Amino acid sequence: MKRLGSFLTLLAVGSLVVSPPTTHAATTQSFERDFSAVLTPPCDGAEAVELQGSVHLTAGVTQDQRGGLHLRVHVNYQGVTGTGTVSGATYEVPTTVNLNTNLGSATTFTTTVNVRFISHGSAPNFNMHQNVHITINANGEITAIVDNNFECS
Repeated sequence: MKRLGSFLTLLAVGSLVVSPPTTHAATTQSFERDFSAVLTPPCDGAEAVELQGSVHLTAGVTQDQRGGLHLRVHVNYQGVTGTGTVSGATYEVPTTVNLNTNLGSATTFTTTVNVRFISHGSAPNFNMHQNVHITINANGEITAIVDNNFECS
């Protein structure tokens, strides 16, 4: 789960940077991927949560008349749920991410992903705040640094 947001963003950016549009028209690609992961929040009394569901990602790029690229990414968790591995507590995990940026020969941008875990019972709710910093160098190589912070409630 730690790398899920960065993986999806890198997938979108990589697919569009490697093959940007050759005209001034917009290019859009959509992906939907099933996933499962186990995440253990650092909350008092919290247990590992097994996640299941799918993620839908839409990424588009438009090339302007000067050759600049304008990227937009939308990520939506669809039907993502979690189950406590010990208690069986259930969670809804609604999440939406939007990113808009301009790309040049070398580009750096940061986006924030907030993932909410909403308990259906007495288990604690918690939030994961993820900062994803992406750099695309002049050679088109993509790197990412992901920083996760948790907030328990």
